[in-house]
Amino acid sequence: MTARRTAGRGRRQPFLGLWIGIGLLCLLALAGRATAQEVEPWEITADRITRLKEPSIVIAEGNVILRRATGADGEEVVIMADWMRYDVALGQVKARGNLSLHSASEDVTAEAARLDLNEQTGTLAQGTLTFDHGDYTLRIAGQELRKTGVATYEIKESRVTTCPAQPGKVEPWAVQSGEVRVKKEGMAVLKPAMLMIRNTPVLYTPYLTFPAKTQRESGFLTPELSSGKRDGFGLVAPYFINIFPNVDATIYPGYLAERGVFVGGEFRYVADANSRGIFALNYLRDRKEDKIGDEFGSDSYLRTEKDRYWLRGKADHDFGDHLFGRLDLDLASDRDYLEEYRRGVSGYDSSARQFINVFKRGLQEETVYSRESSLQLSKWWPSMVAAGELQTVQDISDTPSITTPAQTLPRLLFNGRYGLDRLPLSVAWDSEYIHYWRNEGIGYQRLDLFPRIIAPAHWGILEGWASAGLHQTLYAVDVNGDAATHTWSFDRTPTRTVTPFEAHAATSLARDYSTGGGTTDNWRHLMRPSLAYQYQPAVDQQTLPDLDGTDRLDARNQLTYAWDNYLISLGGDHQLPMGRFSLRQAYSFLEERRDLATSGDQRRPFSDLLGRLEFNPAQHWSLDYETAWSVYGQGNTYYNLTTGYASGNDNRLSMQYTYQRNPEIRAPFFYSDQAAESERKLTLSLATRLSPAVSLEGSVAQRWLANDDNVDQTLKLTYAPSCWGMVFMFSNTADDQRFAFLFSLTGIGNLAGFEF
Repeated sequence: MTARRTAGRGRRQPFLGLWIGIGLLCLLALAGRATAQEVEPWEITADRITRLKEPSIVIAEGNVILRRATGADGEEVVIMADWMRYDVALGQVKARGNLSLHSASEDVTAEAARLDLNEQTGTLAQGTLTFDHGDYTLRIAGQELRKTGVATYEIKESRVTTCPAQPGKVEPWAVQSGEVRVKKEGMAVLKPAMLMIRNTPVLYTPYLTFPAKTQRESGFLTPELSSGKRDGFGLVAPYFINIFPNVDATIYPGYLAERGVFVGGEFRYVADANSRGIFALNYLRDRKEDKIGDEFGSDSYLRTEKDRYWLRGKADHDFGDHLFGRLDLDLASDRDYLEEYRRGVSGYDSSARQFINVFKRGLQEETVYSRESSLQLSKWWPSMVAAGELQTVQDISDTPSITTPAQTLPRLLFNGRYGLDRLPLSVAWDSEYIHYWRNEGIGYQRLDLFPRIIAPAHWGILEGWASAGLHQTLYAVDVNGDAATHTWSFDRTPTRTVTPFEAHAATSLARDYSTGGGTTDNWRHLMRPSLAYQYQPAVDQQTLPDLDGTDRLDARNQLTYAWDNYLISLGGDHQLPMGRFSLRQAYSFLEERRDLATSGDQRRPFSDLLGRLEFNPAQHWSLDYETAWSVYGQGNTYYNLTTGYASGNDNRLSMQYTYQRNPEIRAPFFYSDQAAESERKLTLSLATRLSPAVSLEGSVAQRWLANDDNVDQTLKLTYAPSCWGMVFMFSNTADDQRFAFLFSLTGIGNLAGFEF
C-alpha cells in the first residue's frame, strides 16, 4: 500500500511541476507586460542628431522634440528645446533654448533644465509654470523651479499672477513670494506673500493659497468682506467640497459684527443632461432686535425672530419615456430676510440668477410674503398629457388672520385631443381634480370636466373652426378648525354646469412689392383679418367657494374682430420681420341687452379699441407701442411705449413709458367702465462700453400713483482690464440708499468690498 501510494504520488509530480511551470511562465509574462506598459520608450526628433554608443547618449540640435507615448500614468509627456543632451542609459536630459515641458497635468517654460526622466524630477532655470483655467491662466514664475515629482514643484523667489505676459512690461498685479510649493491638481501654497500693484507692495500675508489645478478639488474659496450700517463688518469664508465629479457642495461660514454668526450651505448635483438639482440654506442667529424707528424698511414691522433662515432649491429629473419631475422649494423665517440680504455670495440676487441660468425659472419676488413650494410630475403622449402637483404655501407676512393659507394637496390633470376617423372632427378634453386644504378656514375639493367637439372648416379662402362642449364642475366643501369661527351656510356639495360655444374664422392675404424698380421682390405685406364669436351662459355661482379665481366663469355673448398686418423683408432665402400692426375690438350682446340701473346709466357694448404697433426701423432699433382707446369719449385708457437700441451685449439703451387708467386691472381691453386712480411709470436704462476696459450701466424708474411718487435709481461703473477690476455701484430707492465699491483680481475673486 505504501509503495502504491508513493508511486501514485510520483505519477502526479510531473503534472504538478508542469502546472507550476506554466504558472511561473504566466507570472513572468504578466510581469514583463506590466514592465513594458510602465516603461514606454522615449522618441526624439530634431534637425540634427548625433548618437554616441559608449555611453549611449543622443545630442540633438534645432527643433528638438523628446516625446514619451502614453504610459502607465495615462499621460503623454513632450519636451521641446533648441538643444538637448539625452543620456539614454541613465534617463537624464540637459536642455536649453526655448525650453518647454508639456503634459496633461503641467505646462512649463524655461531657459534651461536638467531632468531625470525616470524619477520625473529636475531643476529648471528662469522657468514659468502655467495652469489653464479656461477663462484665465495662472502663471507662477521664478528664478529656479525644482521639479520634485509629477506636476509638483518648489519655486524660489517667485511671482504669481493671472495677467497675460507682456515682454518688457510689469504685470498690473502679482503676488510675490519667497517660496511656493505646488502639488499635482492641488493648491499653490505661498509663504510669505506680498501683493504688488505694478512694483508697489500693498498687502502682506504670511500664508496664501491659489487654486493651481485644472480639475475641481476641495478647498477654501475667496472670502467675502462687507461693511454696512445695520450689519457692521462682515466676513464669509466659503469652502468648496468636491464630493464626486457630478456632485459638489459649498459651505459659507461667516460672522456679522452687529448681527452674529452666519452659516450657509449649497448642494449641487447633475445626474444627466436633463436632470440636476441645487439646494441651499442660510441661517443667522440674529442678536439685533427691531425697534420702533429702527426697523428694516421703515415699514412699522417689528421682527421678533432670532433664528432667521432661508431654504430654497430646485431640481429637474428626466425619468425617461417622457416622464418628467420638477421640484421648487422656497421657505423663509420672516418677511424681511429676503429683502435685507439680497446681496452677497449667498444672497437673494445671486440665487435668483443661478436658478434662472440653470433651470430657466427663477424665484418669487423677494417682496412676496406667500412663499410657494411645489413638487410636479408630468407624463406626455403624442396627443395627451397627465400631470400631478403638490403645492404648499408659507405665509411670512406676520399679519394676524383667522384663516391659514390653502395648500394644494394634490392637483391632478389629464388633457388631450383625438381626431375621429372618417369624420372631420376631433374630441378634446380638459380634466382637473384639486384639493385645497387648510388648517383653519374653508377648503374644498373640486373636480372639473370639460369635454368638447372641435370641427375645422374651410370655405374657399376662409378658414376656421368651431367648438361646443359641456363644462361640469363638482365640489366638496370642507370646514377646518374652529367651527364657531369658520362656517359654511350653503350646500357642501354644489355643482356647476356650463355649455360654452366658440367659433373662429380668418383669412390671409399677401402681396409682394419691389422698391428698386427691378424684378426682384423686396418686401411682403401679409394681412390677416379674423372674426371670433364666444358664448358662455350665465349661471348662479354665489354658493360656490372661490380660492384661485377659476371658480367664477364670466358670462359671454360677444363678437371680436381683429385685423393683423405684417411687413416682411425678403432677401434671397431669408425672410426677416420688419414690423406688425394690429387692431382688435369686441362687441358684447349681453351689454347691449342689459337692463339700465338708473336713468343716467348707458349701455356700452363696444370694448376699448386695442391697437399695437411693432416696428424695427433699423438693424438694432426696435419700437413697440400698445394703446387702448375708448369709443365713448374717455380717450386713452392705457398705453405702453417701449423703444430701445441694442448693439450686441455691450451697448443698450431703452425707454418704457406706461399709463394705466386702473392699475388693478392688467388686461388692457375693457376699461371704459373703470374710473379709478391712474398710474404712470417711466423707466430709462443704459448700458454702454466706454472703452475696452470701462463699462457703464444705469437706470432710472419713476412711478406716479395718485399722490404717491417714488424714484428708483441705480448706477454701476466697471473698470475691468485683462486681469483685475473695480466696480462702483450706487442705488437709491424709497427705502434705502447704498454705495458699494468692489476690488477684484482674476483668479482670486473679490479682494475687498465696502457697502454703506
